[in-house]
Amino acid sequence: MAALSADKVLLRLTATADSPPEAARLADAWAEVVVAHASALYEAMDVALVAWYDGLLEGARAELAAARDALVAHDVATAQQGLARELSTLQREMSLLEAELAALHAIQRDAKAAREAAEQPTGASEQALGAAVVALQQRVLFPLGDAPPSAEPWSGDPLAALDTVDRMAVQRVQEIEATLAGERAREKDLDAARVTQAAARDELALAVREAQDRVLLLAGEREKVRLAANDSRIKVEFTSPASLPTRPSSGGARPVAAGVAAVAGLALGCALAIWAAERRSRKDAASAEL
Repeated sequence: MAALSADKVLLRLTATADSPPEAARLADAWAEVVVAHASALYEAMDVALVAWYDGLLEGARAELAAARDALVAHDVATAQQGLARELSTLQREMSLLEAELAALHAIQRDAKAAREAAEQPTGASEQALGAAVVALQQRVLFPLGDAPPSAEPWSGDPLAALDTVDRMAVQRVQEIEATLAGERAREKDLDAARVTQAAARDELALAVREAQDRVLLLAGEREKVRLAANDSRIKVEFTSPASLPTRPSSGGARPVAAGVAAVAGLALGCALAIWAAERRSRKDAASAEL
């Protein structure tokens, strides 16, 4: 065997026989066997490699489909659970309660100022005090709304009325603060659950992207292999027939003629089977190139 170039190799087969023509025919016959077996071997290797990539690609596509199904199932479960809607509703309720709490605190401050004025009444301030007490009574009943005007003029003990306003305001403040405490805890739980959901979705989305990348990569590699198999498949050709030997080969005391058996292929190696028969004392050799 001799290398002709970077991509070509010459394999020389030599056969021995009783006569030059017989040796040439034997060499040509074995050359044809080598060409057929080597060509079949290389073609089988190309087909096997493409089939191997087909198997990888099928598995990658199945993984991609499973990843997409998992992402869709997660989105459906998230929508059914409705954490985002519940959290939004809860936050609106909390905003209203906080606004009402701020209004009640303002009522308490105004009631304190009215009490100070009632403890030191003057003739000019009694009418204004009465109007302030009436307004506070209405406001404590409707902290966030427009209090309806009182139909009756004020009469009575302003301090007693202010005590009632304070008592109602304190009671409502305590109720709101207790409700807000529970809703803030619920908000924290919902927000944590939503973060967990988002992290799980990010992980599933990443799995989908990775599966897509793997499918694209394998599809590209498979196409390269297919094109290479078609365009650059190793060609095994019979380049020249055997030439007739010009001189006989030398033998020993009792020369034995041997014929070259079969060559299975490049990857499996060359297997030689020897068949023997005593012919003659001198042998002729012929060579075939492929």
